[in-house]
Amino acid sequence: MFPDIDPGDLPKNTRFSMTAGDFLQVYGIEKHKASWDCIVTCFFIDCANNIVSFLETIYHCLKDGGVWINLGPLLYHYAEYSDEPSIEPPYDIVIDMVRRMGFKIEVILPELGFVGFW
Repeated sequence: MFPDIDPGDLPKNTRFSMTAGDFLQVYGIEKHKASWDCIVTCFFIDCANNIVSFLETIYHCLKDGGVWINLGPLLYHYAEYSDEPSIEPPYDIVIDMVRRMGFKIEVILPELGFVGFW
C-alpha cells in the first residue's frame, strides 16, 4: 500500500518531483542521470509512443540500487490511432525488455495489472 500523503507535508530535505512536460525531454538529460533513488509511475508507461524510450529514460534516471515502482496495465493510448506511429509490445515482451535493460524484478502482481518493483 502507498500512503496518502500531501507532498507539501514532506520534510523540508525531501527531494520530491512532479514535472509537467515531455518526460523524455525533461528527464532524459544528463542532469538526471543516476540521480534518483526511486521512481514511481502510475498508469504511465503505456502513454508513450515508444515504450522502449520510456523504459530507457527511467533506467537512466535511477541510481545504482534505485527502485522503480510501477502500477498500471498496458492499455496503449495510441493503439487506436492509425496515423500515430507507436511501439506497443505485449506484456511478456515488456518484461523481457525490462530484464535485458538491467532491472531486477522483485514482485509482479498480474491480478492488479502491470505492477512491479524494479
